[in-house]
Amino acid sequence: MVTMGKKEFDCGIIVSTMIPAVRIRVAEILDSKYGYTQKDIADKLGVVQVAVSKYLNKKYSKAVEKMKENLSAKIEKDKLVENIIKSSNSDEVNYKIERFCENAV
Repeated sequence: MVTMGKKEFDCGIIVSTMIPAVRIRVAEILDSKYGYTQKDIADKLGVVQVAVSKYLNKKYSKAVEKMKENLSAKIEKDKLVENIIKSSNSDEVNYKIERFCENAV
């Protein structure tokens, strides 16, 4: 566990559940709302196309699904996808996803 002020969180949960959940939701929005191809989504997120295929075909754990559901409204409210679209490379995208996750705990 890591303590930051009054917040306590397990870094393992962020890495194993929260970051994948955010990537999945971002991929879903890029696909359905913006018409990105799986290859374009993979390039934007810095992952392989097979990962995006799994995201879009809901091949992930129930824990990740629950986390995605819990974070969906915040992803929309914070305009994370729109900020990601403006990013110039996958390193910048991953930085934004990591900051989003830190602020969501």
